[in-house]
Parts: sequence; structure tokens; C-alpha cells
Amino acid sequence: YERSRASLVALAEFVDTLAGVPGRKVLLLVSEGIPLRPGEAMLRRWESRYGAASGQMFSAELESATATVGPQIDDLAARASAAGVAIYCLDAGLESRAAERSAEAVGRPVDTTFSNVRETSARFALQALSAETGGRSVAASGDLPAALAAVVDEAAHAYSLGIAIPGEPDGTRHTLGVEVAR
Repeated sequence: YERSRASLVALAEFVDTLAGVPGRKVLLLVSEGIPLRPGEAMLRRWESRYGAASGQMFSAELESATATVGPQIDDLAARASAAGVAIYCLDAGLESRAAERSAEAVGRPVDTTFSNVRETSARFALQALSAETGGRSVAASGDLPAALAAVVDEAAHAYSLGIAIPGEPDGTRHTLGVEVAR
């Protein structure tokens, strides 16, 4: 949890430094993902293996909910949007995690249930960051040059539209309609 939180704080501070640069900015985040609930997969595995035998009430869902970095992801997205920074996320290897195996698991069937929890959570965070800031999340693939070229092309052909709402901020979302000539 602390490692994920520290990474998000560092990213937010970097985004803050970009706020002073005029114009639209693009940040390419190359990451294996940021788990929304770090440790959730491990807690679920522990619960499935020892939960009933421990005789104590334990819920992996409730325990992992106390250590979520969702608010930090929301804060980072808000800061980036306010600073005019579009975050493009390059998912660098989430697909390969399903094949991870510890030394103790050699010879036993691979249980992908818990790694899927971790991958889904980590992928969701990348997608949320990119969607909330006007960027895009690019999945890991064997063709990295093509993925990077797509990101560069999209960023080069994008435009930013801003509107100033008169008066004090009211904390609500406003609908904006846009018409283009073509």
C-alpha cells in the first residue's frame, strides 16, 4: 500500500511541476499497473486457504478496502486535468503476470484466480488515469513501436477545449456541447 501511495504522490508532484508549462502536455506512464487495493490478491489467497481454519472472522474484501489508493488516483487525475496534462498509460506487462510462479508452487497447477484480481485492479487504475485526463491506455503487446507510434499520433492530432464557468465553482459537472465544421 505504501509503495503504491508513494508512487502516486510522486506522480502528482511531477504533474504539479508540469502545470507551469504553457499549453497541453502529454505524460507517458509506462507501468505494470497500480493496484487499487494493494495486497488484495494475497489476502484473498490467505482467506481461501486458512480463513475457515482460523476460527476468526476475516474478510479479505473488508481488509483490502481499508488500504485502497483510489482517492490518490482520483487526486492525481484531478491535478493532471487541472494542469492540462493528458496521461497516456502504456501497460507494460500485465499479460505476463498470469505466468508468475513462486518456487513453492513448482509442480502444482497454476491458480490464476488471484493473479486475475491483481491484474484487473492494476489495469483499471491505468485506464481510469488515462480516461479522466483525456489520454488513453495502450495494452501491452508484442509490437511496442506500433503502440508508441499510435500514442504519438493521437497526441499530435488532439486538441484541448476549455471553458470558464462564470461565478463560484459549484462542485457539479456541467454538460458541454461541441460542434465541428467537418
